[in-house]
Amino acid sequence: MAWAGLLAFLAAAGPVSSPTKQTPTRIVSLVPHATEILFALGAGDRVAGVSDGCLWPAEARQKPHLGGVFDVKIDEIAALKPDLVLLTKSHLLHRRPLAERGIPTKTIETNSINEAFVTIQDLALLVGRYEAGRKMILQMVDELNALYQKNSRMKRRRALLCVGHEREALKRIFVAAPNNYLGEILSVAGADNVAALPPGEYGIVLPMSREEIVQAKPEIIVDLLTAEEPSDAERQRIEGLWRDLFATEAEPPRRIYALYDPYLPVPGMRIADSIRKLTRLIHYDE
Repeated sequence: MAWAGLLAFLAAAGPVSSPTKQTPTRIVSLVPHATEILFALGAGDRVAGVSDGCLWPAEARQKPHLGGVFDVKIDEIAALKPDLVLLTKSHLLHRRPLAERGIPTKTIETNSINEAFVTIQDLALLVGRYEAGRKMILQMVDELNALYQKNSRMKRRRALLCVGHEREALKRIFVAAPNNYLGEILSVAGADNVAALPPGEYGIVLPMSREEIVQAKPEIIVDLLTAEEPSDAERQRIEGLWRDLFATEAEPPRRIYALYDPYLPVPGMRIADSIRKLTRLIHYDE
C-alpha cells in the first residue's frame, strides 16, 4: 500500500527538520484529528481551545469550545491569547481576521492515510515530540500492513459508503469517493468501492443518483450517520429506504447498515479500529 514507502523512510531517517526552538505553548485546534494527535503526543496541556467537533479524547471536551467550521468564535479565540491556531482549508474566511489580530495559523489538511501519517509527523515536530510521533507512525503502519495482508485473503465485496442524503428520503445522495481517506479504509477493509471518478480526477465525496447506485450493484451498503445516534426505529427506517431502492432487483445488496459512527471519517489515531469495524460489516459471515 501507499504508506509502505513512508514506513521505510521513517525507519531509516531522522527528523526531516529540527524542532523549532520556540514551540507553541498555547494552541487552539479547530481540527478534530489534530486535537486527538496532540493529546496522543503528550501535548494536551498545550491545547488552549478546540472546535465544537473536537470530541476525542475525552479530555478535549473539557477545553473551551470555539465554534464549528462556519461559526468560528474569533473574539473568544483571541481572548485565549494563542500562539498558534490550527485550521483546515474550510476555514478560509477565518484566516484574515485571525491574522489581523496577530495570531499565527497553520493549515492541516488530511485526505488520505498517508497524509494522516504526515500530519502526525508535522505536529510531532511542531511540539518537539518527534521521536514519540515516529514511534506512533511505525506502530500504526505495522497495524495497517497486518490488516491489509489479512483482508487481502478474503473475497472482495462491492461496497457503497454513503456519507449523506436527505433525512426522509434517498435524495441528494453523496458517497465516499475512491483514492481518499474514506475510500482507502474501505479498500483496506476488503471492499471495492462502487463509486468511481473519471481517470485523473480527485474528490472526497461525490454525488450518485438512485439509478447509478442500482446500476453499480453494491453487495454491501454502509449508510454512515454522524450527526446524532438514531433510535432503533429510525435505523430500521433508513435501512428500509435502501431495501426499497433495490426491491425490484434480482440481486439486491447482501447487507445494508445504517451505521452511527461520528469517528469513522476522522483520520486520527484509531485508523486501524475504523478499518476493523468496516471489515466486520463487510465480511461478518466469512
